[in-house]
Amino acid sequence: MMVLCYLLFVIFQTINFFYTVKNPIGIDTIPIGIETILVFIFIFYFLYEFFISTNTDYVYNHHCFWIAIGALVYLGTSFFIYILANNISKEIHDNVWYITYISEIIKNILFSVAIVVYAKNNKLKSNKKNIPYLDF
Repeated sequence: MMVLCYLLFVIFQTINFFYTVKNPIGIDTIPIGIETILVFIFIFYFLYEFFISTNTDYVYNHHCFWIAIGALVYLGTSFFIYILANNISKEIHDNVWYITYISEIIKNILFSVAIVVYAKNNKLKSNKKNIPYLDF
């Protein structure tokens, strides 16, 4: 299912690239909207599989969780701004564009948390090395 969604998106992007008139002023809002919705689907599917796994650790002890939440926060807060970017006036655009900066900062903080969690878990795993029994 996910591979089919990905292939359909690649086909759509190819068709969109070759057969649409380029907008020199704005951005391509339709591909951004479809891409964001597909990334939402992929992230929700990932989180579903992540939560039903039989892992006994806390969910916030995994770096993948923090990366997924960071992507969800960024895409969720900037989705409608990017979709409506070509249809709103310059004044409104300037008034709401700072929201994308705030969501970018939050995403980067969550990605940094993911790096710290990964480093901490990797350090804990490296301390638990299997030492062979060398008593002759």
